[in-house]
Amino acid sequence: GPSYTARIAGSARNAAGAPMGADKVWTFTVAPNTPPTVVSTNPADGATNVAASSNVVATFSEAMNPSTVTTSTFTLVPTSGGTPVPATVTMGSGNTVATLNPNADLSPGVSYTARIAGSVTDAAGAPMGADKVWTFTVATAGGGGTLDQFGITQIYADKAGGGEKWFMNMQNPNNDPRTVPGTHLD
Repeated sequence: GPSYTARIAGSARNAAGAPMGADKVWTFTVAPNTPPTVVSTNPADGATNVAASSNVVATFSEAMNPSTVTTSTFTLVPTSGGTPVPATVTMGSGNTVATLNPNADLSPGVSYTARIAGSVTDAAGAPMGADKVWTFTVATAGGGGTLDQFGITQIYADKAGGGEKWFMNMQNPNNDPRTVPGTHLD
């Protein structure tokens, strides 16, 4: 970052009127403002069988200026082309988590591309620089389901007696108290 030199003239006087005497000079360097990055997304890049009711979430490396993270700078478009999905964008968790909430469920079996423009800025005004782009595919009709509080989505019932298969859609499945590492859900 840039360096600055500060100087207080020796003629400066204290409250009693006595001069300071010699000049006081010092130099300091301002640390550069590191651009923010997207450190995680949900759904993850390349995810499949994503619930049609899912929101799209991006976590940033630092607090963002929420006025720059909007429906214009955080978009979701079918990968095959078209207009952005109508949605709202909100910031949470100290302005480090952006959530794009589609106005309606996403279309089954369709691949989507999420994009956060490189023009979004952190709280200090540093732009991200490059766009963050990732894709995911929504589960086919009859699939998907609703994410529960642990990030698990029911895909489809397929066992006699009403058993179900589940799709894990979370960053750390070991945080789910319903599972034990090394065991299987089916």
